[in-house]
Amino acid sequence: SGTGKTTYVKTLLNSLRWDKLYLCDPNRQYADYTMSENAEYISPNELKRALNVIGKRLLLTQKKGVLIIEDLNFTLTRLSETMEISIRRAKKIITLLLENLRKYDVKVIIIMHDI
Repeated sequence: SGTGKTTYVKTLLNSLRWDKLYLCDPNRQYADYTMSENAEYISPNELKRALNVIGKRLLLTQKKGVLIIEDLNFTLTRLSETMEISIRRAKKIITLLLENLRKYDVKVIIIMHDI
């Protein structure tokens, strides 16, 4: 906390070229980006379907996207709870998602609060 993670990510976002921004952000720290129609929130439990929702949709429209996962530990916990699976299984889902989104030219930024 207080180390400038959000500021750094916003600076990084402003330097990237993207058509669509997806925010998995429980604290709504990137709310200023949602004023644009090119940004939308995605809940932790929606990440399982994110490959179809994000990757394939962007591929079909030939657009570039960015997915921000704010607080990876919280996201894993919520994914585990909502899907009633182990944290280990939730990590595998996120790993698979990351491997595949790369194929669709989706940049993923993950912010970790705990290491």
